[in-house]
Amino acid sequence: AGRSHLINTCFADYHRSIVLVVEQEVQGEKIITAAGRCSKEHMSADLTFALQVLPAFRKLGLGRCLLQDLIAVAQGEGGRRLKADVHKTNEGALRFLAKLGFGMHSTADRRCVCAAFDL
Repeated sequence: AGRSHLINTCFADYHRSIVLVVEQEVQGEKIITAAGRCSKEHMSADLTFALQVLPAFRKLGLGRCLLQDLIAVAQGEGGRRLKADVHKTNEGALRFLAKLGFGMHSTADRRCVCAAFDL
């Protein structure tokens, strides 16, 4: 599941999205181990993001570096807020985002929380 999520994160509409990837050499082969995408919302100053790190490469700081870069991209785009809907059961992601200063807000979908960072 991790690899397919990573591929989905890399898909982008290049008119309104920017994708950042981390590529590493593993056993002599270059692979994408993490990816982040930042997308402008239609008719809004908000930007949404997606972040995926392959399970074997978590807890190494890749997610933190990618998210900090996505924040810088969003600021450079003149964004007001960077946000993502996170499933409530994804406790690791919620803790990670809270540590980086993201506020948590309820959504219409009770299964998710909106993690938002004011730029």
